[in-house]
Amino acid sequence: MNMACHQKTLAVLTALLPVFAAALSGADRDVHAWDNLNRLRAGQKIQVVNMDLKGVQGRFAGFDEGGITIRTSRGDVTVPRAGTFRVGSLGESKRKRNLLIGAGTGLVAGVAIGGAVRAHGDPETAGIVPVLGVACAGIGAAVGAAMPGHPTIYRAAKVTAPAPSTPGRRDGKADIE
Repeated sequence: MNMACHQKTLAVLTALLPVFAAALSGADRDVHAWDNLNRLRAGQKIQVVNMDLKGVQGRFAGFDEGGITIRTSRGDVTVPRAGTFRVGSLGESKRKRNLLIGAGTGLVAGVAIGGAVRAHGDPETAGIVPVLGVACAGIGAAVGAAMPGHPTIYRAAKVTAPAPSTPGRRDGKADIE
């Protein structure tokens, strides 16, 4: 296979990686919406992580604008909304499913790319279809396995602290004498 063909194949594979990641990550939904908690069923296993990154696992009991309540072995625990960093479902892991979807998507993409390269008729590309199929299936499987196995239902929006101002000046610049 000539160098130009290698470069085209690599460029197409590189372009497909974000497509794999976006397809498997559920990037179409807004995980920062508190109303996502409506998707939870009473009694569903969840984990609530607070802003100190300490997690509490239990069964979903309910939520309102003030916070989320989970039932644990020690009783009900309510985590205030302002203190909630992340809420995730702890049902059956989706990691195997994600891996298989990634591998299948990669295989199809690799065979399609290999077929397109092979269509140019260069005799050196005779074995490209299975090689690209397997290679892309491996890449897709890796991307799929890297996706979270337990879905995030809610994640707090990133909060940035205001830049500290320098005393004595309104523009934040230091006085230099």
